[in-house]
Amino acid sequence: MTPKTLLDLPDELLLQLPLYIQNIEDFKNASSACRHLRNVFADTLPKTILRLASRSAPTFFSPHPHFLVLAVARQIATWAVASGAGTERRVERLVEAFRDGMKGILSLALHDDVEGVGLTMDDVRRMYEARFTLINPLNTTIDAMVGKQWYAQPNFWNGGAEDAFTLYADVSSATFQLLVYGELFGSTMASYLQPSDERKPGLGIDTRIEFIKYCIPDMVCTPNTSRTDGFEVLPLGPYAEGAEGNPDGEKVEGNQTALAHLVGGAMFEGVSWKRVWRRVLIAAGAEDNEDGKWPKSWIERIQRTEFRNQRSTVEREMTDLVGGDDDVGNEASSWRFFLFWNALTQAGGLQTMDMVAQFKGREENHDAAVMKPEWKAHILRLRDQLLALNDKDEPGFKELGRRRKLKVSEAPNLGAELYWCCAGMWSGL
Repeated sequence: MTPKTLLDLPDELLLQLPLYIQNIEDFKNASSACRHLRNVFADTLPKTILRLASRSAPTFFSPHPHFLVLAVARQIATWAVASGAGTERRVERLVEAFRDGMKGILSLALHDDVEGVGLTMDDVRRMYEARFTLINPLNTTIDAMVGKQWYAQPNFWNGGAEDAFTLYADVSSATFQLLVYGELFGSTMASYLQPSDERKPGLGIDTRIEFIKYCIPDMVCTPNTSRTDGFEVLPLGPYAEGAEGNPDGEKVEGNQTALAHLVGGAMFEGVSWKRVWRRVLIAAGAEDNEDGKWPKSWIERIQRTEFRNQRSTVEREMTDLVGGDDDVGNEASSWRFFLFWNALTQAGGLQTMDMVAQFKGREENHDAAVMKPEWKAHILRLRDQLLALNDKDEPGFKELGRRRKLKVSEAPNLGAELYWCCAGMWSGL
């Protein structure tokens, strides 16, 4: 019998309809038309929903492509390092995607052979909520540390800002870049929280550097920089010829320098960032050592606000601080603490950044941090993982540069990696 209405078609055919729907709005409207279509469309493939969402950007998923990249970044990383044949080629494809900027990552995610990458409607709703509960507040907090609010401090250059520096940041994109870094490389960081003989393959230093070069484009990190330290940027993606005049292209701002100033890296202390996280850790019971498991040296570092050893990624001839400060030999005091710190404050992604987003501005203008039970549980679990490691589990380093070496940890260290990429401002290394 010939079907009389659309709903008379077999469910197998109805499930093909999303392939021909224009965008996510039409998909949502069709799903709401009746209970039967809603039930059928519930089985729509995540890759199809991601394609529909990409066609709706930037109206509903702005900034584009940053928002959708953030939504699928962790899945892309999982796909890239999946065990089995082809891992090396998958990582190569990811690096190639990085070189076209954020839009390159989204383009890769849309490929049919990039398995396990897509969105469900629950994911769409979760990201929509995150915009208001996490992303926008975090954006306001970062703006107060490296953006217009920061610059608006009275007597900025004359003592009003203790961390005064010339920055040209686009805070909106910088917020997403920080979050995407955590989502892409969070699983790599997680592997370094395990004993060395249990670690799974991750995305290494060179891959992370490629992401920072092209997906956090900076005016001091261009193919025209005259660096002689082995650092190279290709005229691709945001640095391609004519890209600057493309209204749909990614702007080359000063975000590498701004984010290095924010989180701390080599010459940057990241004072304000450390202070807000200090308040988070105090709320988690670190300063009072609530459960009796916080090492004394960790508590002292947290109390000091400035962790001078954060600058120990640069050789002694640059900072006189390589190898740590006075308590470097203290059990659980040096590399364990900084791995804990970087995992929490730099590579946490959506899982941890809502802890600091709660401040919604300069942290001294707000009450003590609110500590949700799940946040505290995460912090304590992270601490315990680091304290359980042996000295042999300390991540190695890679030396970058020719004259003055920059030692960058094999575990994700956004501050040091950012500094390496934007070091052209100081004639490189």
